[in-house]
Amino acid sequence: WPLLKDTIDTVMLKEPGTYHPFSYEQMYSAVYKCVCKHQAERLYADLIQHITKIISSWSQDLIRAKQLENEVTVIRKFHDVLQQYTTAMGSIVPIFIYLNRFYVESRLNTSLLAQFNFLFVKNFTDIHVNDIIGALAALQPLSISPAVKQSILKNLHDLNSQYCQLNTTLFSSHLPGIRAPMTEDDLQSQIE
Repeated sequence: WPLLKDTIDTVMLKEPGTYHPFSYEQMYSAVYKCVCKHQAERLYADLIQHITKIISSWSQDLIRAKQLENEVTVIRKFHDVLQQYTTAMGSIVPIFIYLNRFYVESRLNTSLLAQFNFLFVKNFTDIHVNDIIGALAALQPLSISPAVKQSILKNLHDLNSQYCQLNTTLFSSHLPGIRAPMTEDDLQSQIE
């Protein structure tokens, strides 16, 4: 676990490309050994607890930033966390694929990625989504890059499609398929 925990910390807390590469084979082997030694339940519990701790610390950092920084800076920090999380999951889930296959999917009837996304939504995005969407809607045009704005909205939609209901206009102006398809009767109101 200490080896796996250090790797999780590296992937989740350091900016991608700033840390030395690690051996997926060594990490996968550690997970394999834990599962084979009937420690899958404990490994899963430790993993979930550690990921929750990191996500909660990100949330606390953003709460402090809201008190000290302007909205544009807070939005950028929110975006950075979304990017960090997404990138980290691309590394962490493959490391724990054996745990996922032989414990999480077979006994818990879910997947590690679904569990991690649930934790991220519960401990991070649900807490900040109203403030972020409100700030994005109120921003002056080009205060932040359109790519950053679209990335935030896409990631929020991917994590929980119900977030679109908070500001359908904002989401539909950046993502396709948010609103119902137009009909012929809608043409006149669209022209106006």
